[in-house]
Amino acid sequence: MWVSGTQFRGMGTALLECGSWCAAEIWGDHMRIRPVTAGILAGALGLTGTLLALPPGAAAPAVAQAAAPPVVKLSGALKQRPSGLPSTSVAARQLVSATVSVEPRDDRARATVVLKAAPNGPAEEGRLLVGFGVVDDGGVCQGQVNFSTPTRGARAAGWSGAGARYLLDDTSATLRDDYDCAYATVTPVGANTSYDALIGGLTPTHAKPKLKVQAAKLLGSKKLKLLRGEWTTLDVDVRNVGSHQTSRIVVQGKGTGLKVKKGQTGYALYPGSTASVSIKVKLTRKRAAKLKLTATGPAAGKATKTVKVRPAKAPKRIKNGTYRSKDKRVNFTVKKGRIAGFRAYAMTTCGGYPDFPTYTWNTYSIPKRKVPKSGIVQIVEKGKGPAYTASLNGRAKGTKVTARFRYDGPNRCWAAVDFTAKRVGR
Repeated sequence: MWVSGTQFRGMGTALLECGSWCAAEIWGDHMRIRPVTAGILAGALGLTGTLLALPPGAAAPAVAQAAAPPVVKLSGALKQRPSGLPSTSVAARQLVSATVSVEPRDDRARATVVLKAAPNGPAEEGRLLVGFGVVDDGGVCQGQVNFSTPTRGARAAGWSGAGARYLLDDTSATLRDDYDCAYATVTPVGANTSYDALIGGLTPTHAKPKLKVQAAKLLGSKKLKLLRGEWTTLDVDVRNVGSHQTSRIVVQGKGTGLKVKKGQTGYALYPGSTASVSIKVKLTRKRAAKLKLTATGPAAGKATKTVKVRPAKAPKRIKNGTYRSKDKRVNFTVKKGRIAGFRAYAMTTCGGYPDFPTYTWNTYSIPKRKVPKSGIVQIVEKGKGPAYTASLNGRAKGTKVTARFRYDGPNRCWAAVDFTAKRVGR
């Protein structure tokens, strides 16, 4: 059912008797309503444009702004009653209140409408219509999409409620994000007059990011055991649970008995995505401490989470010698407590959708680094021209190193090796 490109839902066949304001054409099971008057809504309700004019400031067309966040919701309470209404003394045909909303992304229209009383028989019935539109240059709300239901008997699809309360929750129409007015009216069944009506402006709610600190991890584990006096890198997972992207997530921390160096990202965090932000933490006392984490981002406010950091005992120091993984793909030496000559032979994956990925075998290296007393290996190398990141994270203890090597580079290339390397010689 269409009205000059305007979609009307749930109106049934009542509008076949639409009077002088429109003409109906029927082809089989399909019906199109063609407007005859200029004011679609005015004609449909038997009201003049003057009666549908909104008060100054009630609703004004939104001014487009560059890069403005999208509208995720339009809502409002309809409080303006056109003069001369209600035109009846029947309580079941009079409106008490109406609140409406539109969620364009989900094509969802909602409304809560309350009548003064529930209809008691055919003499008190009518048709309830809720619509959304755009204010024209004359200040008149021009209807774009409507949803209606009988006030008595079975309610139309998308409608529920009981007694004098009518609830709309409909996803059958394609909705827009530029509506700036709405209306609710009670009309006679099959007629173009109105018993009562309420109109009002709509307030847009724009998409915005919202952060949630999910967890802090040490080498993938939520058990944060740190050796006192040693700086250790923790990875803090921050998720965007909002409806718009943000960037440059900054994570800071504080706590009694702790020192913290903040970390940040340099890329956009989209809705539903999670960023891993690295921070450095040092435990300065012998007992456990509480670490309060705070994540912030542009227009995203802040999110906090408190985690417990416990002291750890120092492991056996890694011994000097030659180390090799069982499959011989990882080799390195330890000399004077430093990992040196690291080589990892790994399958590299490049590219992908919409093309097929390519696979090659390559040998990677990592800079020489000293293993701290905690035995926690956290080596990161970042290169420029082309940009890449290589990392080695794991634990070194006695004559064994268990770790993960990962490479990320240009052309969406990456490689990863999880290994355990044991001492095989001096």
